[in-house]
Amino acid sequence: MNVSQYFFCLFSPQVRWFVLTLTGERPLPAPDQMRLEAEAESRRLFEVEGVPERRLHQLGSPKQWKYCDELARLAGEEVSRTLKMPNQI
Repeated sequence: MNVSQYFFCLFSPQVRWFVLTLTGERPLPAPDQMRLEAEAESRRLFEVEGVPERRLHQLGSPKQWKYCDELARLAGEEVSRTLKMPNQI
């Protein structure tokens, strides 16, 4: 797998979800709700999983797949695992 394939599996669902929010087909939650969810996730990663604060936004297996799955779900798409992480090849 080359680097462009590795990152495409992340960019593709991001772009699809973004376009749906721009067209209004998938409205965003209220700003306060998004802020509270982001704070809760950061707190969970930091306090429960022990992720250093400077690495809270870092993706990687299996976190990247969970993120891609959630974007696909939000975009109303089927979750696909045709591409694998480099350590799964």
